[in-house]
Amino acid sequence: MIKKINAEQLEIGMYIVDTDRKWLDLPFFRTRFAVTSAKQVATLREYCRFVCIDTAKGKDISDSPPAGAIPSSADLDTTTWEGCYAAVRLGYADVLRRAAAENTLDFATVDKLAAELEQGISPGSGRVWGGLMRATQPDPAAKAVNAAALALVWGLATGLSAEALRHLGSGALLLDIGLQRLPDAIRTAERPFDADETALFRQHPQCGRDMLLAASDVPIEVLDIVLNHHERADGSGYPRGLGGGDLSRAGQIAAMAAECEDLCWEHAGRPAMSGLQALASIYNAGARLFDGDLTADFVRALGVWPPGCLVELAGGELAVVGDIPASEFGALSLRPVTNSAKELLDFAADPDRTVRVSASEIVRILSLADPITRFVRYYLRQCGGH
Repeated sequence: MIKKINAEQLEIGMYIVDTDRKWLDLPFFRTRFAVTSAKQVATLREYCRFVCIDTAKGKDISDSPPAGAIPSSADLDTTTWEGCYAAVRLGYADVLRRAAAENTLDFATVDKLAAELEQGISPGSGRVWGGLMRATQPDPAAKAVNAAALALVWGLATGLSAEALRHLGSGALLLDIGLQRLPDAIRTAERPFDADETALFRQHPQCGRDMLLAASDVPIEVLDIVLNHHERADGSGYPRGLGGGDLSRAGQIAAMAAECEDLCWEHAGRPAMSGLQALASIYNAGARLFDGDLTADFVRALGVWPPGCLVELAGGELAVVGDIPASEFGALSLRPVTNSAKELLDFAADPDRTVRVSASEIVRILSLADPITRFVRYYLRQCGGH
């Protein structure tokens, strides 16, 4: 019997006969094969949202898995970022499955996964960014690990203590755990919500906090992150409409990481953004929805420069990042705004002037909340710029 299942339901022993991706898009030589390793499970979950299995040739989803058949990180090389990401994703997918089946949360495992993720991130944030944005289909575990990885990059860049980083990583993994208590129709909807559904969906931060309160030894900092990750600096968020002054630093970092990650996926009525477009959206919202200085810190931490941000070069010049380059980590197209003495350039003489520089020549990014940034944007508008 052919059965269509969610990729997160895949287990070793199942027989694949089809997926929601074209065969050439997948790193497999065959279109039909038995799943024999945790690495195959991780790869299929990375690329696919749904797969079709043949229960006559392999295990059914309803079968009890034999001892040792549950996918784990044991055969993944966790010394690489890719292996670390896959292992943490597998581990958190298992946390979600058990939370749904048993209505309980294993916080100790979540805390351990956050520590593993932090260790994988520390050697280089650029590889983290590239690895996250190569994912092709959203699923709860991938979205949670993506958000946590971005939040940890942010936290490392802003100098959070080891304890605060651990709380940030655990909280970011658990941001949407409250969705487990919402109806399937809400969690899997592929259309815009009506008013009643929106109100129900907006209960998930409180539901998440309630689940954590029922678990053992969850730090109050983690509770804060989960409850407030949809709050915004201008008070327009939910569930309580808190303003920036009422939000913790770690909570704001997690909120921005989750928003940046979410923008990279297609939603009903909204196309997916590229990673740089999402980062630009976060940067441009920094003066209103988020903390402008924290958004600038995040861009600096990743070393990925979104279009429209104002940067200072090693020679002292200020410039605005131009269109998205062919390579996110290659040479950047910049529009110079000042000379090295910070004197404004005459755009009338050369209105279309751009320069190509290496990202290594950028020494800092200016926050959108910085008066210099606001003045430069005003000046460019007056000159007919962007």
